[in-house]
Amino acid sequence: MYRKLAAKARRRASVDDSRRDSGLLVNRSLAIETLGFESLSVDGPGPRRMDSVEREILEGQIRVLCHLCVACWRLGDADEAVGWQEEAMDLETKVFGRESDQVATSLLTIARIHNDVGKLPEALQGYETALAVLKRLHRGPKHPRVALTLNNIGVIYSKQGQSLKGDSARQLYQLALLMHEEALDIYRCTIGGETSDVADTLFNMAVCRDRMGDRLVALDNAEEAVRIYVATGAGHSVARTVQATVLVDRIQAAAGKEALMSADRGALCTVPENDIR
Repeated sequence: MYRKLAAKARRRASVDDSRRDSGLLVNRSLAIETLGFESLSVDGPGPRRMDSVEREILEGQIRVLCHLCVACWRLGDADEAVGWQEEAMDLETKVFGRESDQVATSLLTIARIHNDVGKLPEALQGYETALAVLKRLHRGPKHPRVALTLNNIGVIYSKQGQSLKGDSARQLYQLALLMHEEALDIYRCTIGGETSDVADTLFNMAVCRDRMGDRLVALDNAEEAVRIYVATGAGHSVARTVQATVLVDRIQAAAGKEALMSADRGALCTVPENDIR
């Protein structure tokens, strides 16, 4: 099985530009056989006692399966990537237990792959399952990984809202906003208020509120996100700073247009705080 996968990767390396990722896939496929993947079977639904050598082999297999997932993902084969990560998660459940960081990470990885290819219901289910595991694992919601997962769930709701109109869309944006607000509270309680994670959350909140028509509050969120991005100077913040700045400009332009329209009608030149599109 794994030699067939390696052969497939070699063929792909010869016809596309993903030579590095294909090479990784070849090496990691063969590494599974080297680790003796077929020689061990772990029965039962949960963790069990094992000697140190057996555990080391199983952990090595898990790492290789995770690498295979990443390689397939980079090569554009989402279904195969999910399959490898699910195999890794099965082993993680048996080695570390169902309520473990390793299983939660696999759930998040699978959900992210589904999200990337537009399978939003599957992504939402994965994130919600991971959220439940993380809350039990960390004995409550006040943990940065819980906040990250809440943010991801909010993004899915927001994406789903884009395909709808009227009250149906607004309900999903409201759900998204609740997720982001809870995430923001957790981040501020656990890692502080001046971090890129907080800025990301504020940016997500600004997007939701803008789509709901709450432009004044959206503008406040977007401007605060820009300020934190600039202050933190994190690696990924350059792109997000640009995105947030563009959002600020767009909200200001929309607010100015609505104010002019109100003035033409003889109304006050202000934008209602809860103006709805």
